Amino acid sequence: ERLMEFGNQIAEFYNSISISEEVFKKITCPVLVLAGENDQNAKLSTVISAHQMLPNAQLGIIPNAGHGVFIENFEAVWFSMVPFLKN
Repeated sequence: ERLMEFGNQIAEFYNSISISEEVFKKITCPVLVLAGENDQNAKLSTVISAHQMLPNAQLGIIPNAGHGVFIENFEAVWFSMVPFLKN
C-alpha cells in the first residue's frame, strides 16, 4: 500500500509540473529533444511543443518506441545522437 501511495505521489508531481515558454526560450545552448513516438509519459504534441519553444533545438522521434526509447531502440537513438554530438 505504501509503495502504491508513493507511486501515486510521484505521478501526481510529474503530472502537475508546468514550465513556461519564457523558461524554454532562455535555453540557448544546442538541445536534442528525443522521444519515443508512443511515450505514455510525454505526449508527442507536448514534446513537439517543447522543441518549438527551444531556440536552438533539434527533434528526433523514434517510431514504435515508448518512454524507454533508449532501451527499446538504442540503435535509432544513437543514430539520432551522433550527428548532434558532432556539431
